[in-house]
Amino acid sequence: RKEQAQNILKQLKALSAERAGIIKTYEESNSKFPTLGLSSLDALFHFMVQKASTAGILFDLTLDDGIDQVMTENISESDASTLLADLIENALIAAHHGQHKKAVQVKLGVDTGIFYISVSDSGAPFPPEVLDRWGIERITTHTDTGGSGIGMMSIHELCQKYSASFEIEQIQDTSPYRKCVSIRFDGHGSFQVR
Repeated sequence: RKEQAQNILKQLKALSAERAGIIKTYEESNSKFPTLGLSSLDALFHFMVQKASTAGILFDLTLDDGIDQVMTENISESDASTLLADLIENALIAAHHGQHKKAVQVKLGVDTGIFYISVSDSGAPFPPEVLDRWGIERITTHTDTGGSGIGMMSIHELCQKYSASFEIEQIQDTSPYRKCVSIRFDGHGSFQVR
């Protein structure tokens, strides 16, 4: 019985330490984390930062001042949640599988009067077959981890709905990021790879 009691005490101490670590991580991430003031998007960002933290991925969120109003003038909150969830999820998967420092950066801002959403990650560049089939058919490079390509098709459909341009920039020298996906609400609805 004494041995059993010691094992239970050991398990309780381990659980207590784990809970303390979770609480500390939660407090640290919430104290530094910017918010939009839009509940569904703030909840999404909070969920994604926790998911990134659990996977050992650095997560950076940058929001321009007043971007909540600019965003809702360009896209519905519901569609923005879908778009951001798909973009961030893809970036987290890419960063997790990447060979470099694991990092994801999300920016919502305005550039030359145009609202944009950009998501950068430290994962490998998109393979040519993904770029060639974007918006034509579902394709994924991560079938082994449950990828289906539905997210990229959803992104394509939302870009069409809002005539937003989809841009991919393969980055060579901006550590730790290797690529950046941007959605620009410019009314052009173009697809560009740089």
